[in-house]
Amino acid sequence: MGGGANFIVAASLIMVTFEQKKVARFAWGIVSVLAGIVGILLLPSWNPKVLNSGVYVYGNTIANTPGTTDVNSFMTPYKLLYHREGSSATVTVFQRNNIRFLRVNGKTDGSNSTDNYTETFLGILPIMYCKNPENVLVIGLGTGITLGSVLDYPIKKVDCIEISPEVVAASHWFNEDNGFALSSPATQLHVLDGRTWLMAMPEAYDIITSEPSHPWQTGNANLFTVDFFKLVAKRLKKGGIFCQWLPFYQMEKEHFCLLVSSFKKVFPSVHIWMATTDALLIGSTEDLPPIDYAEFQKRMAIPGIKQRLAKIEVNTPEDLLSFFYLDDHAVNKLIEGVTGVNSDNYPVLEFSAPKYLLTLVKLDTFISFLNLSLESKLPLANAQDLPGIQQKRLNKRASLLRQGRIPEPIVQKMLSRD
Repeated sequence: MGGGANFIVAASLIMVTFEQKKVARFAWGIVSVLAGIVGILLLPSWNPKVLNSGVYVYGNTIANTPGTTDVNSFMTPYKLLYHREGSSATVTVFQRNNIRFLRVNGKTDGSNSTDNYTETFLGILPIMYCKNPENVLVIGLGTGITLGSVLDYPIKKVDCIEISPEVVAASHWFNEDNGFALSSPATQLHVLDGRTWLMAMPEAYDIITSEPSHPWQTGNANLFTVDFFKLVAKRLKKGGIFCQWLPFYQMEKEHFCLLVSSFKKVFPSVHIWMATTDALLIGSTEDLPPIDYAEFQKRMAIPGIKQRLAKIEVNTPEDLLSFFYLDDHAVNKLIEGVTGVNSDNYPVLEFSAPKYLLTLVKLDTFISFLNLSLESKLPLANAQDLPGIQQKRLNKRASLLRQGRIPEPIVQKMLSRD
């Protein structure tokens, strides 16, 4: 349209200033106008599938996929369900086979398949720690699966904060997966940014869970700073629980430990759970309470929670506990020697994380995490058979590690250290 407008302006100038006869000027003007109109009608538009293919993240995958000759051929099997360009982000929903992906600026930020562990645990894990949760704040809507996981427990009120109205619209493509979470009478959706809400609203919460996108993406870095964590702490009730998502992949161990250290400066008591390559930090300004095993079993048996966990093959308390990795003591060991913080004034991660965007999870980093996990005590109280629980959870973890293609000697070493 901009090009067409230029042609029309050119046509006007030709008819006024062109140093030829009036007929010639008129002819040139008509040709310019027609060229503009034909160009608008016949030139192909941008291909939204290609524009949102995320080549800056998935370039290696695209290049190494058999049968792929270019980005367009790689994206051919994907069906575009939704596409909107907003003021803060371009949001799309793709489907391939029965799997749907929510993409923000070309990067997958949620799905109804590979991200299910993380999306589900962000909602359910803090509920397992909180004695009597009544009101919850969810920062980041995404697919809505985390919000739906919170609502599986009989919560009285959930405030959900989402900065992008385009993400809100896209989340409806995941209604069957999130249980129509936005339609729940307990849900109150607010389209604005999370820090504004925390600074402006006086309400305090039993649980706050935060699932922003990666810290290297524009506009997200300030949701991983010590200043943000302090805002969260002010909005927690006494004994309140905060759950923060951290990307373990595409990040150097140094930067991951910096984030954990920054988190721990505000929340002295921290446990870390792992969902595939995502870390979930459970924090409190007081000592984290142990999870009463009987209540744990009771909450896992709530129909909504039981059904949602079954979708990711988590059927017993031991299955869920297989994702627990580090207790408070192990977290202290992990960040030993870390002196800096990631803050608003010194946003180390915002400028450093992009350098490691295309790196994979380093096995030595994961192994150190795994070794520390074997020294960690389970966050349970009133459990009658701790050795039996421990054996079952490690067996489940072993099967998950094998699915993640962790070398068998590492798996066997873990099992032998029980």
